Amino acid sequence: MRGPLAPLFDTCQFVSDVSGAGNNWAVGYMEYGDKYIDAIEESVRTAAERCDSLQTFVVMHSLSGGTGSGLGTRVLSILSDTYPDVFRCSSVVMPGEVDDVVTAPYNTGFALRELIEQSDCVIPLDNDALAAAAERAMGKSQVKRGSEASDKEGDAKSNVAQMTKSKLPFDTMNSIAAHMLSNLTCSLRFPGSLNMDINEIATNLVPY
Repeated sequence: MRGPLAPLFDTCQFVSDVSGAGNNWAVGYMEYGDKYIDAIEESVRTAAERCDSLQTFVVMHSLSGGTGSGLGTRVLSILSDTYPDVFRCSSVVMPGEVDDVVTAPYNTGFALRELIEQSDCVIPLDNDALAAAAERAMGKSQVKRGSEASDKEGDAKSNVAQMTKSKLPFDTMNSIAAHMLSNLTCSLRFPGSLNMDINEIATNLVPY
């Protein structure tokens, strides 16, 4: 909210608090979900009423902490109940080996169950893979794809595991994820001869 992209967001749509869910899925889903359900519904309703052709909700959250896994999936439940006919797409960040949240496996397990029930399409992002891609994008890794060194299994993970949380290139990792989502939805936002909606993307990606 204080970054260089802050002007892109409508401050009237923010629902915020000063504390997190303590890395506990149940706190995020039940306590904060019940506390902010009315504010979230009102914020979504206001945004939806401005749309000429509402096609999908894209929910972006992580699964390792309590807020992203708990409140994030509670938002999906709210959208499922309030807008049952609108497509729901989730872009979730899966915890990696360098994750320092002890309860991450439990939070992820509880969240995955809700994603299966409430989301029409889930696009998982691996934290370790994002960090490795960010390293390559920043020029820290000079190994070219297809070379003997790059074919050694676990090289990328080993490099990522050696980095501490404070040294992870979060800005670059977020930029990679943002570009993925931007490219995924560009055919919905711009005219073109090969345009498709989000439902067609899911139909082509989901085998059953």
